[in-house]
Amino acid sequence: MKLKVFIGFVILALCFIFGGLNITEVMSRVVAKLQYIISLQEMQSKQKMLLNQIKEIQTDLLLKDSPHAASFDTFVQHGETIAVTIDTCSRCHHPEPIAAEIVGLRSLVEAYQGKLSRIYTLRANTKRFFEAKDNAFGTGEELQLIIGEIFLGTDKKITEKTEQTQQAIAFTRLLLIVLVTVGPAVVLLVAGFVFIRFSKGADILSRAFSKIREGDLEYRISAKMDDEFRYLAEDFNNMGVSLKEQCRRVESMQQRYRKLFESAGDAIFILEAEGEEAGKIISANKAAADMHGYSSDELVGLHIRDLDDPDAAAEISGRIRRMLGGEWINEVVKHQKKDGTVFPVEISAGLLEYDGHKHVLAFDRDISQRVKADEALQRARQLALVGEMAAGLVHEIKNPLAGIKVSIEILAQELVLNQEDKEVFLRVILEVNRIETLLKNLLSYARPPKPHFGYVDLNLLLENSVKNAQVVLKSPNYSSEIKKEVRFLTELSPDLPKISADASQLQQIFLNLFLNGIEAICESGTITVKSGQDQAGNIQIFIQDTGNGFDDESLQKAFQPFYTTKPKGNGLGLAITKRLIEQHRGNIQIVSRKGEGSTFAITLPVEQHYEVSKQ
Repeated sequence: MKLKVFIGFVILALCFIFGGLNITEVMSRVVAKLQYIISLQEMQSKQKMLLNQIKEIQTDLLLKDSPHAASFDTFVQHGETIAVTIDTCSRCHHPEPIAAEIVGLRSLVEAYQGKLSRIYTLRANTKRFFEAKDNAFGTGEELQLIIGEIFLGTDKKITEKTEQTQQAIAFTRLLLIVLVTVGPAVVLLVAGFVFIRFSKGADILSRAFSKIREGDLEYRISAKMDDEFRYLAEDFNNMGVSLKEQCRRVESMQQRYRKLFESAGDAIFILEAEGEEAGKIISANKAAADMHGYSSDELVGLHIRDLDDPDAAAEISGRIRRMLGGEWINEVVKHQKKDGTVFPVEISAGLLEYDGHKHVLAFDRDISQRVKADEALQRARQLALVGEMAAGLVHEIKNPLAGIKVSIEILAQELVLNQEDKEVFLRVILEVNRIETLLKNLLSYARPPKPHFGYVDLNLLLENSVKNAQVVLKSPNYSSEIKKEVRFLTELSPDLPKISADASQLQQIFLNLFLNGIEAICESGTITVKSGQDQAGNIQIFIQDTGNGFDDESLQKAFQPFYTTKPKGNGLGLAITKRLIEQHRGNIQIVSRKGEGSTFAITLPVEQHYEVSKQ
């Protein structure tokens, strides 16, 4: 289009230049013709003057020798006037034909003057005077006739040149009218054409850019466009394709980083670092929301001090100042959940700058489990130390206690005592037995014996353990108390494989659980024993009683050493049971409700991956 516009304006400029040059040329010709007409008119005027002068001389010739004859001086003056006039005509610049005529006319005038001069020289000879007079008069007539013809020719030329000049002026006026009227119209038409073409292309491009600005990267210019707008449309469409590809890449990258941000296991916060809103949460991932009991939307807009332990919230400003100074902070602090629960958090935070603004990037990790593990490890170390001390203490107490027991038994047998004193001695012996049992259990928990694995029939072991429990139920310790009616029910799977285990420790485990169930039953009830396998092939044993069951607090502490709800319990039975099961790489769980009985679920592997002896 630029080429077309350029060509159009060049053509217009050439038209105007040609028109201007044409007008200039015509005007030059008109001026030249006018000057020529003026010259002709001047010449005609001089011809007329010359003709009048010749007529005066001819009149003088006719009146010669009459009363009205002119004086000699006047006659001479008229002759000189003719000479001056013809000299004036000769000095003008005329075309060659006119110049030739003037030369011929000058010669004839000079001859006429000569003849006039001769008239005055022949005054004595009358005959020759009249002949000279007639000859001069005839020459004058001839001269008048020639000048008259020249005058008529000049007049004709003046008329022709005037008409030509008028035609040239009319043409020039028409050309001026055309240039003045048609020229601007053509310019307006060209400008209108350019404007329409440009406006159409500009409107299409403007709409296209509006679509892109609104986010429609699929929009393409499909309208047919000419000239440079066609290339602009192609460039625009290519730009749309490139923008879409770039947006796809940016979106993919953003989604990737957003996915990393959202799927991170640790809590991630982005905080304001400057101004009055320093510490305000700008963004937080799902792990941060779950960790603190909020939704992600609820976290945004909160201040980080709202999540800190109120006692430590004053330290936040100091940490932000340190980070603004370039320090990367690694500390353990306490955070508070939405419900008020306080938990330990390990934070790693530092300065993050983007878009010319400073932010704080913080990674938080809930270390509650690690703290619990550390506490459990510490308790285990303390327990191991206590076990070592307990083992030594047991050894130190057992021998004196045995001596006390023997001495009391000898005294009870040899002394003559009344019945009341014998009962006192018997109670002392029973209490000593209790102390011995407690020391034995304490030693078993502190230093459990290593299991000796062998292949055992679990169902047979369970049946023997049930028989042992029934025997214990009939022992004086239970028969002396309130009579209990406890029935044992067994549902043993016949397809159980033999397992590698320590038979004596398994019997101790089962007997402890049976006795726990017997003690939980008030007057009558049942203890159901089941065996089977899970989908992974592990052995499962379920021991279910219809006793009082556990409340929530007791259920949480059931396996803790020395925790008991029984008046005469020492709190080591279930703890020892759990230790022995763990030595067999198994686990035990309790399902219980207060007043609805309890179920102990034991899971044991079939193989221990140790060398075992076949039994």
